[in-house]
Amino acid sequence: AMLHTDIALAAFRARDGAQFEFHAGIADGWLALADDRKSPPGSLRSRWNVAVARLLLANGEAGLAERYLDRINERIPNDPAILLVFGTVKETQATRPGLQWSNGKPDNPAAVASARDAALNAAVALLQRAAADPALVEARLRLARIHVLKKDDASAEPILTAILAAQPKPPMKYLASLLLGGIRERQKQFDPAARLYVDAVLAVPDG
Repeated sequence: AMLHTDIALAAFRARDGAQFEFHAGIADGWLALADDRKSPPGSLRSRWNVAVARLLLANGEAGLAERYLDRINERIPNDPAILLVFGTVKETQATRPGLQWSNGKPDNPAAVASARDAALNAAVALLQRAAADPALVEARLRLARIHVLKKDDASAEPILTAILAAQPKPPMKYLASLLLGGIRERQKQFDPAARLYVDAVLAVPDG
């Protein structure tokens, strides 16, 4: 499995998507055999596939990551870590749409908005399932961010309040404080917003 992983990564660096998917698929098959074809959530196979998906996403390959995760989500169902990275892919796709041009004219903006909304709704569905794992603070944080993107501060606020009440690690506290500070600012609660922004600075001073 690791030999085929090395070949897949070399193909990825060479921008050979077909070879990457081929060898990544073989590596996944070997890992499935190592798991006696059971592959429970959190197994080595699961963690390996999450790492591959995050590599794709970190390199801007959201489309390839989506196609990859579509298969893995069927093969290892109800895995919170896979659902989290799949939801992250959908979130990324929703925040990166752009107007396409045809014959020198921009395409219908409503179509772009519709695609964005569909991706956000898909992300919400995936992240809600991932957030059932209390250890995945990132899933709840991303879910709150999507509610903010959908202009639904009322749904985001209790999620962020609960995250901060649980004293999360500094990076999570930093992001949750920023998001909740933004909500307070939009509510014109400027003193509480300022305190949350200070909390963010204190959590990650170089953020």
